[in-house]
Amino acid sequence: MIRKLMLILLCIYIFVACNSTVPPIANIQNEQEGTHWELKFMVDQELLMNRAITLNIDSDMLSGSAGCNSYFITYTPQSEIQTTLMLCSPENIMKQETQYISTLAKVNNYRVENTELFLLDNKGKVLLQYYRTQ
Repeated sequence: MIRKLMLILLCIYIFVACNSTVPPIANIQNEQEGTHWELKFMVDQELLMNRAITLNIDSDMLSGSAGCNSYFITYTPQSEIQTTLMLCSPENIMKQETQYISTLAKVNNYRVENTELFLLDNKGKVLLQYYRTQ
């Protein structure tokens, strides 16, 4: 039963990851290049305490850890969110990761306040909130 559930979650994860496009966040690489962030809030998801989700902003891509797998997004239009494909247990780690990648794909804008980064949807609602680590 657990194997079947893990397989279903993996299939959902691969589907979401392969069909997610880069969020159209204008100028984030210019304004925040070289910064590193750790997730502290995700809409509709309580975060697991033992798995850090990170975001690194570089000149050519966003990257980080989704809790189990690494991910990256280039800044080109219609770029897809790419991830490694490791299977992690317990299954709630994969659920959280799938939710994170799906939520990241909905990001349309961002805001920085002091040492916090807010990723927003097209209506200005906070989807993801990070604190700066570097």
